[in-house]
Amino acid sequence: MAALHIAFFVAFAVLAPALANAAARRWRAANVLGPVVLCYVLGILWGNQPWLPVAPGLAEQVAGAGVAMAIALMLLALDVRAWRHMARDTALGTLLAFLSSMLTCAVGAWLFRDSVDGSWQVAGMLTGVYVGGTVNMAAVATALEVPHARFLAVSTAEIAIGGAYYFFLLIFGARLFGWFLRPPPRAPEPARAPDGAPQAAHEIAPAGRLRARDVAAALAMGVVIVGAALAASQLAPRGARDPVLVFLVTTLAILLSFQPRVRLMPATYPTGEYLLLVFCVAVGSLARPHTLADADPMLLAYMAVAMFGAIAVHAVACALLRIDRDTCIITSTAAIYGPPFVPAVAMRLQNRALVISGITAGIAGLALGNYLGLAVAALMRWLGA
Repeated sequence: MAALHIAFFVAFAVLAPALANAAARRWRAANVLGPVVLCYVLGILWGNQPWLPVAPGLAEQVAGAGVAMAIALMLLALDVRAWRHMARDTALGTLLAFLSSMLTCAVGAWLFRDSVDGSWQVAGMLTGVYVGGTVNMAAVATALEVPHARFLAVSTAEIAIGGAYYFFLLIFGARLFGWFLRPPPRAPEPARAPDGAPQAAHEIAPAGRLRARDVAAALAMGVVIVGAALAASQLAPRGARDPVLVFLVTTLAILLSFQPRVRLMPATYPTGEYLLLVFCVAVGSLARPHTLADADPMLLAYMAVAMFGAIAVHAVACALLRIDRDTCIITSTAAIYGPPFVPAVAMRLQNRALVISGITAGIAGLALGNYLGLAVAALMRWLGA
């Protein structure tokens, strides 16, 4: 029976993106939501039905494999030269995102010091996750000797609040931030194909028109990159393997993208987009909306102040410093959610050049999250929070 559950879920995760793409092309309402949101919804529906449960750990494995392959293939198709034009704003936006998270997590710990147990510990964990990712939150919790029950409560609330905002960001984010942030800069001159003809950065062959051999070649490239990165990441300490894997996949794909014949392969980017949708289905299946009812309301309030406060402070700072809308959104996403969620947002913004800068910002957060989380926790403990 377990083998049947695995087969059904893998088949569903692989086929659901095709269904989402078809719905987005056919119905206007589905097109407004977009394939990314539709795949999350399909995953949530599958993961919360009782008659065919997802095997333990399977969704995490599918999500991990899907996003690693997606990052590799999408980066292979990018022209790194386009990122250089945005390097300053990306670096500044990333720094502002980190500082905003530290500030609001610390302020929240002080405001809720009498109503949330161990608010200084929560401040450290939230800084870790809102600068880096879940791995940083777990590392900070271990270092601060956070009780297991408190860690689970923070994790549950973070998934609920973060998931709700992520959906909002995918659907309405560009329109909301576009009200007060300047539009993104125009794309640089298009790259040229080997025959000398210009090839626009956004020109991607529709999935239905791709040849099977091109898709197979793209998948083979992805398997080689991820396989090599996975093997090398085993040399790192166990707790650092996930960040190292992301770093190595990103680095190998970027290095290969300098070769025009690799960068101009016709199927890498659309295949990567499809695998990203597989990731969305798998992650959606992990969501449990009913767990929100069991969360401590004061803890939820603290986390809402910390996360939405960080987003608001970051957006205002970006507006004052004339950072464009897409860079603001992608650096905020990289800080709050981490590298795996960057390609989906860049895809929604229809700005694929941001994938490299967003993942770079996310990796920086993974590297700094532990240090900054522990620093905020130590400060708030000293202040009596």
